[in-house]
This record gives sequence, C-alpha cells and structure tokens, in this order.
Amino acid sequence: MVSCGYEVLDRAIAGRMGGVLTAPADAQPEWQVRFLAYDAELEGIWVEPLDESCQPLDPLIAAGSQVQAAIGIDHNRYAFSTRIDRREMHFWLTESTMVEAILLGGPIELFVAERRACPRYLVPDTSGTLAQLTFRSALTPLRVRPWDISAGGVSFLCPRDAAALKLKRDDLVSFTLNHRGGAIAGKANVRFTRLLSDRVLKFGAKFIPDSLDAASQKSLGLFLADMARLARSRKSR
Repeated sequence: MVSCGYEVLDRAIAGRMGGVLTAPADAQPEWQVRFLAYDAELEGIWVEPLDESCQPLDPLIAAGSQVQAAIGIDHNRYAFSTRIDRREMHFWLTESTMVEAILLGGPIELFVAERRACPRYLVPDTSGTLAQLTFRSALTPLRVRPWDISAGGVSFLCPRDAAALKLKRDDLVSFTLNHRGGAIAGKANVRFTRLLSDRVLKFGAKFIPDSLDAASQKSLGLFLADMARLARSRKSR
C-alpha cells in the first residue's frame, strides 16, 4: 500500500481528479492524467493518460526514468517524484468500463510546489469578473471564469468544451477580462489544460506582455491589487 502521510492522494483518487506528468530532465512535453486507484499489491497508483496516446511514455518506462506527478487541490499544487512501472492497455475501471492506464511506483512523498514567478491570487465568484477567450478552433468566443491570476498569467475554468479540449501547450489565445469597469485584453500562450471533472475544464495561460496595451496593464495592476486585498482580508479572519 502506498503511504504518503497526506489526504491529498486519497481525495484525488476518490474524485478521479486530473493531474500532470513531466520528465524533470525535459519540462516539455507534459502529459495530462487522471488519478484512478491505489494498487496495494504492486505498491503504486494507477493513473489514466488523457492525451491521445501515451506511447511517448514508453521510453521513460523502459529506462525507469524519474518523472514528476502534480495535482492541484484546495488552491495548492502538490507534486511527487516517481517512475512509471508499467503500462496496462486493459485496466478495468469498473465491471463495464476499461481504460488504458499506467502505474506510478511508490513510495510517494508529496511536497507543495509553486511554478509561478509572481504571486498568484484567487478570483472569488463574488468578484464580478467576466472573461472570454477566442482561439482558432473555437467558432465563437468561449465564456470562462477566471480561477486565479498573477502578473504573468491567468487560469480559467469553463464547462467541458470540444474546442477547448483541443488546446495544447503553447497554443495562442486571445482573452478579455472585465473587472470594475476596466478591461484587460491581450494574448497569451496556453501552459496546460486539465479536466477537473467530467464537466469542468481548467487551463492556464501565460501573458504575452507586449500584447497588453497601457490601459490593459493599468487595469491588470488594479485587478491584482483588489485580489491581494481580498487575500489579506481572508487571512486576517
């Protein structure tokens, strides 16, 4: 049985939550996965690759290379180092559902990881912020909800959308956020896409600084200041 000393993995598996795998020696590409089950006998965790094919993982499996798995829960990003012990083409998720899965070997030690160079702030539902995205594969602008934001980028939540599911790392998107009468408009590069559930997709994007004009830069600064004040007020309660 995998022992990690945290409730995070239990929650990830119980909710079949999404995560990401990377090879530390090569930060690109990333592989989106979904946590499935503990395996007490094999001392590992089964995850389902969500990309079109997990064949690119085969060299890592054959070499026993180290990979890093990460998952976001309660506004924190947790990660652990592991290896891929095997790939199972016919993993029975239920008595009637079979998926392709890979086994992450234990033991597992979680740590809190932070990838952003700038402080990030949660955007509460009560903020009144409206947002939309446009990108090549979308026929119409996609309405989204900002999840968190920093001076360098933003992440969004949206209902599961066929066009958004096709977004890949480094794809270009245009965005508009409206907050307290101010507009933040520009372009950004997709950094990740992740299914949080069967209905909700989360994706993050890194701003292209030159695409934000002076008015957008000013509105972004005011927006970040508002979110920072809200964060301080929550901590003081």
